[in-house]
Order: sequence, then C-alpha cells, then structure tokens
Amino acid sequence: MFLQKCPPVLRPTARPVGVLSKVLVSVTAYLLAHTLANMLSPLSLTAWAFAAESRAVSQVDFPENGQLQIQTQAVLLNPTHPTQTQVGEFVYKGGLRLSSEQTHQLHGFSDIDVLMGKHLIAVGDRGALLKAELVLDQMQMLRGLDAVELSPLKGEDGQLLLAKESSDAEGLAHLNKGDRLISFEEEHRILIYPAAGGPPRPVPFPRFLFEPNQGMEALTADLQDPQSYWVGAEFTGDVWQCWLNNPTCHKHHTLSLPPDLFLVAMRQLPQNRTAYLLRGYFPERKSNQILLRIVDNKAPDQILAQLELAPPLIEDNFEGLAAVPLPSGGTRFYLISDDNFNPEQETLLLAFDWQP
Repeated sequence: MFLQKCPPVLRPTARPVGVLSKVLVSVTAYLLAHTLANMLSPLSLTAWAFAAESRAVSQVDFPENGQLQIQTQAVLLNPTHPTQTQVGEFVYKGGLRLSSEQTHQLHGFSDIDVLMGKHLIAVGDRGALLKAELVLDQMQMLRGLDAVELSPLKGEDGQLLLAKESSDAEGLAHLNKGDRLISFEEEHRILIYPAAGGPPRPVPFPRFLFEPNQGMEALTADLQDPQSYWVGAEFTGDVWQCWLNNPTCHKHHTLSLPPDLFLVAMRQLPQNRTAYLLRGYFPERKSNQILLRIVDNKAPDQILAQLELAPPLIEDNFEGLAAVPLPSGGTRFYLISDDNFNPEQETLLLAFDWQP
C-alpha cells in the first residue's frame, strides 16, 4: 500500500459563529452528503461495508476445531480463449477460486509453500495459517483441496497474534528439518516455528529501515546451507542472506525491478537458480501485472525464463509462490493471491509447470 504524505493543514484562528454561518454550514454539509451518496455505486457501498466488517472481525474468527469447509471453482488461464494452456515455456496445470461460508479469514494470503509435493501451507495478512492437501488428477492437474485447516498464528509468548501490526505475515519458508520461518511486516521480524512444536522464537533479519507496509515480503530457504535463508525487500529489491547462527545478515544483491513492479516472493531452485515473483498494480487500467522470473544466482539480472500474467490472462494480486521439483527435472509452481479482504478481488490458487 502506498501512503501519500500530505502537507500540514493551516487552521484559522477560532472566532464566534453567527446564526447565518451555522445555516450555511448545515446546508453545505447536507449537499455534500447528498452528492457523495449519489456518486457511490452499490458495489462501492458493498465494498465499504465488507471492509468495515473485516476490520471488526476478531482474529479468533476461525473454525473451532480448525477444520474448514471450502468451496473451489475451476478458473481458466484465459477467459477469452478457454483452450489456452500455455504461456511461453510455462504450462498451465489448473487453477482454483477459493471461498468459504464458515469464516471471514480465507483472505489476504501473502505466501505459500508446498511440502512433499502435496502438503499446502499458506500465511495471511491477519495472522491466518492455512493447511490443506492438494488434489491432483492422473494428469497432475490441480482439481481441488482436501483436509483443509485454518488456524491463527501464535507469538513468542504462545498467545494468539491479535493485533494487526503484530500479525501481518508476509513471507514463508521451511528449513530442511521442517522448522517454519515466517516474516512479518509493520512489526518487522522473522520468527521460527519449531517442527517439534512449541512457541516461536525470533531469528536474525536484515537491519534495514523498512517502512511499515513495505517489509520482508520474500523469504526462502537456502538449498545448500541448512542454517541459511534468504530475505527480499518488497520496494527496493534488496536481497540478503541470513543465518540462524549469525546475528548479521549479508546483503547479496539488488534485483533490477521493472517500473512499478515490486518483489513479493522468491524460491531457491536446484542448479543454483532462484524464482522471483514480481507484482504491480496499475490503477489507470485497474489491473495487475505479474512476472515470475527464473534467474541464475551467479547473474540475478539475466533472465532464464519468465511467465507474465496480465489481461486478458487471469490476474490478481498474486503474492505467494511455491516451487515443487518434478520427476522430469522441471518445477511445478503454485501461485496464491492476496485479495486484501476486498470483495472486488479473489483468492486464487494457480499451478504452472516449467521445464528448463
């Protein structure tokens, strides 16, 4: 979210208000309210109401036993050309629109990981932790989700993360022993959740002056060093290497970001490669542009392959990226969208295969 800083307002010296002035103020207020009411469409009013309700929903708005009933609907890669199944070197392997009548928290997912090829895990802007089993058909097309669970994240004290500034999870990664790393913004930090259970603890993160809503969006485990992980800054494209046993993170490189696109996720791949997910929103055309870039770690600005999602292809605010090795030597990528708790957006899960 971009925050525009406004100049200070100059206020006139207070003075008594006469009857005529009071009448003029009342008439002006009525006309302004009437004009705004006529300008707002029913959709805008719905969006306002949903936003107000979302802000009021407690962080404990989760299924009592954690198990969640969801609805999934298949989505096309290109609604204008339903038979399209490929974008350059990337093959579309299905997509789902996710929804649930059981909770208000199936929204705002910022990152995703997939373990053992089928165990999906995602984290969200309001402290949600989503777990599910991917349902694939004989052609390995994404068809649904099973055994869905939704629960709130906990903090270092073992209590639920209730405040927005402490629960804004953005990045997700799993180390080789199953320990889970989650990066947070607003209250910038990285927590490690032990695979054996118990409360999380803080781990090193870059000592950088992050803005409140412009933090550590990208997070990935190091495939070479089990003590290491990589952190990416959304708006600058800076990438650091961090270690569990070293308090100082090392700035490795800065990505060359295209105009108005920002780093939202990354995943290390075999053969010394990394996949970066870049996203930008363009209000003049009311659409997003998504780039999935695969680069060689020795030359991060040299693109080996690139997937672009922009109209007429399906697009939304995709912020989460998972990478699953394929038996063929390729990679299955899963993308999840952050709908910002906005009824005009959607929670989408897409799958693409890439062969080097």
